[in-house]
Amino acid sequence: MIVRTTLLLSLLYLAVHSPVTGQGLIIRMHNGSESQMLISSVQKLSFAVDQLVLTPKTGTPETFGLADIQKLYFGAVTAVPEPLTDNGHLTVFPNPSEKAITIRNLTGNYCPVKIFGIDGRLVQEVTCVGDIQTIDISTLQSGIYFLSANGETAKFIKL
Repeated sequence: MIVRTTLLLSLLYLAVHSPVTGQGLIIRMHNGSESQMLISSVQKLSFAVDQLVLTPKTGTPETFGLADIQKLYFGAVTAVPEPLTDNGHLTVFPNPSEKAITIRNLTGNYCPVKIFGIDGRLVQEVTCVGDIQTIDISTLQSGIYFLSANGETAKFIKL
């Protein structure tokens, strides 16, 4: 039953939040993994010691070891952007993401956040403090996940 409910909610989410295809920054690593971000969501790209630092307009900066980067290039990427208006509902961004997601509009001092795989299995649980929280998803396998908090559900894609 939870799987059916989760799938229905994900279909509703997809109907409301259409993906955007746009010019993006793509970082390909020597191990074959890639990190993608719409250029419109990048605040700053800089170098610190032996690292590339990618700072998004919202969320936490990502760092990449220069020795680990095979190729840095621009190309078309597809993403679900952060909503332009704050409607008070649970918001997850950037989406898709490789390393971390940020959740906005959490309520209460200690808000439990549960992440489920597409099969309905609980894969991660975090207690968040405050209205905005960043969660590390780097250990999750690539795929579609559902996040549950505040009695709401949101879908995100782990690259």
